[in-house]
Amino acid sequence: MMKLTLIWSSSFIMMNSMKMNKIFIQNMLFSSTIMIITLMNLCLTSMSNIYKYLSMDTLSFMLILLTLWITNLMIMYMKNNSTKNLNFSLIITLLLILFLAFSSTNLFLFYLMFESSMISTFYIIMFSGMNPERFTASMYMIMYMITSSMPLLVMIFSLMKINTLSFYIIMTMNLKMSPIWFIMTIFAFLVKMPLFGIHMWLPKAHVEAPVYGSMILAAILLKLGTYGIIRMMFIMPYMFKKFSNWIFSISLIGSIIISLMCLTQIDLKMIVAYSSVVHMNMSLCALLTMSMSSMISCFMSMISHGLCSSGLFFMVNLFYMNSNSRSMFINKGLFKLNSSLMILWFILCMNNIGCPPSLNLMSEIMMIFSIISWNKFITPLIFLSCMLSSIYSIFLFIMPHHNNQLNKKFNMFYSTKLINLINIILHTMPLNIMIMNLSLFSMY
Repeated sequence: MMKLTLIWSSSFIMMNSMKMNKIFIQNMLFSSTIMIITLMNLCLTSMSNIYKYLSMDTLSFMLILLTLWITNLMIMYMKNNSTKNLNFSLIITLLLILFLAFSSTNLFLFYLMFESSMISTFYIIMFSGMNPERFTASMYMIMYMITSSMPLLVMIFSLMKINTLSFYIIMTMNLKMSPIWFIMTIFAFLVKMPLFGIHMWLPKAHVEAPVYGSMILAAILLKLGTYGIIRMMFIMPYMFKKFSNWIFSISLIGSIIISLMCLTQIDLKMIVAYSSVVHMNMSLCALLTMSMSSMISCFMSMISHGLCSSGLFFMVNLFYMNSNSRSMFINKGLFKLNSSLMILWFILCMNNIGCPPSLNLMSEIMMIFSIISWNKFITPLIFLSCMLSSIYSIFLFIMPHHNNQLNKKFNMFYSTKLINLINIILHTMPLNIMIMNLSLFSMY
């Protein structure tokens, strides 16, 4: 309760001060993030005590760091562009909600923050989008979330009879329930990931959201679903062992189908949105094998995908700012005018594939080996999914570079702001450095 009081009191203070000085808030967030990272590296042997005092484990701690980092990059973009104070307030509120969600050890408080995060996202899409379709996209998203979360709330209420909702106490009970109730309980997390078949809200939300909305949605909010699945695995391990084959099959086949869909798209933002669905479905496949190596690989994939997808959405926004279009055909050859952005776009696309020295490389290797060791007969499907994801990532890189008939009206692309280059570098730098210290991802 003290944690909740401190968070909301600091939220009130920041809401009153942000109208005066956004730069101060961004500097404070950046300095706090760097301080935490430095403390983590200098005092790695005593991190278990820090986790104990803050009611966190490695998973929640790293996701909170990722939330702080992405929020800093969003604010860096917002303060250099004309954005409303309402949007800035929503971003800070969403940061505090996500902090509570990842640091909560109470199941009901986690559910409350889990659903509250979508309210801020709903307002960002509804009031900051540019097209009339944003109303359809925001309502589509909120209806998915409301209908999928009701069974989870009923399950939480049914657990109140044991007089505790603590994650760590419920884990010792090995809960069992009927198959229908099990699917309905984890349905809220599968929608948020999202699982193939219930993913249609995500491309619509990405296309209609502003760039900072897409960044936080792809980098952090999708990870809430994976985080919830991991927590539920420790609460109901028997049920997951019993029904993981069905979810695994849907997720694996869905990743192949969506990879094929990416090859038919001409909207750059739609390709990046669908690639997020592919990555999250592959992470779910690895997670359902329920081995320690698969959980660590899924953990790595969450962090690497958060940085990579956020950077890709930011780069697609640079396309749109200079050509007023996200179409591949209109943006052909655009990067011939700026070699710096060409190199950064190449790094992000190759990180999306999993080329060295990206953290994606290690996460995909561990995911593939954990899935193959679980069932060797699905090896061809795994390699087909990896091949297709490589093809559309290469396709995504090639299209903005190769065109002999370059339109001269895009010469304004030379004048890309230095702050945008720094923003992209701050996406790619941790993504390619963290592979040097994989001990950060030892969950237990």
